[in-house]
Amino acid sequence: MEWKQKQGRLDIDFHKVAFANADLSGELSGSYRHAGEGSGSVDLSAGIEQVKAARIAAYLPHHVGEHTTRWLRR
Repeated sequence: MEWKQKQGRLDIDFHKVAFANADLSGELSGSYRHAGEGSGSVDLSAGIEQVKAARIAAYLPHHVGEHTTRWLRR
């Protein structure tokens, strides 16, 4: 991970951060930029290496809808 802070600006870059739990594993890379006002911006790229198919619905956003998540749970 690399970060810089100068004159109220914060830049953070991270590469190949691994994540895992009982359902899935993968890695992500990206950056966070904050110019001193607001919440800043995030640019992410992620890859899932392994996921339990029966648990996919638990990781989808709510706006996917109940019909889709119910179908995936079956």
